[in-house]
Amino acid sequence: MKVDLFLEQVSDALLVPEEAVIALDKKHFVYITNDNKAIMKEVEIGIRNDSKIEIIDGLTPKDKIIYMGQEKLKNNSLIKVID
Repeated sequence: MKVDLFLEQVSDALLVPEEAVIALDKKHFVYITNDNKAIMKEVEIGIRNDSKIEIIDGLTPKDKIIYMGQEKLKNNSLIKVID
């Protein structure tokens, strides 16, 4: 038997895929795109579910996050965005 227990609900939460968040030295980071560069931004995370993590601070809804291949990036790496 599987039971889902909801302990907290947040409206208008900014969620990102779990694989987009990188943990380093007890801090959390996400890569975003800016002028064909990968920019590493520190973020504050909140609650999480099966596959998404809430971002409390550090991103805006307009930021385009990188969630595939980011483990091979460095801050300010040149990238090509494919929509």
